[in-house]
Amino acid sequence: MHTYVCLKVSSFDFTPRYSVITYASQIKKIVTLSESEINTEAEKVIEEIKKFKYSAHDDKQGTNTRGALQEVYNQLSLDNERNKNFLEHSNIIILLTDGKHNMGGDPSVEVNKIREFLDIRKDHREDKLDIYVFGLGDEISQIELNDIASKKDREKHVFQMENVDALKNAFDEIIGES
Repeated sequence: MHTYVCLKVSSFDFTPRYSVITYASQIKKIVTLSESEINTEAEKVIEEIKKFKYSAHDDKQGTNTRGALQEVYNQLSLDNERNKNFLEHSNIIILLTDGKHNMGGDPSVEVNKIREFLDIRKDHREDKLDIYVFGLGDEISQIELNDIASKKDREKHVFQMENVDALKNAFDEIIGES
């Protein structure tokens, strides 16, 4: 089963750029920040997601959350080299996980690298990064989700869901549609 979520961004004064990564034991790139002919058009991104076959993950036994976040870091680094105004842009990371990494090491290490790279510190540039974490299933590690997610006053960045159907409601809550 595939679920696709489209966020309403038409009321904002920017053109979003998308990167879509899927992971289990290995990381698979569906759309990257460097694919300028695709990454700014939501419809094309959705087409690429639909083309992806989950069976491409030969070994589905692992949850390599750190590896996925390392790929995010790599793409941000490359984007920084290509874009002189890179640090002026905001970045949103949306991570869907079963909530427990079991390979690749501690994912919070990569979160710290991303925050350092973007020069995000307490009360300094916090508005330039939001990391939303969606834990899916009934054996979620709340500690792990909290370690990865952004921590901002009066904003929710961690969502626990029993099933995929709850995902739309969580996105509606993020963009203030609930």
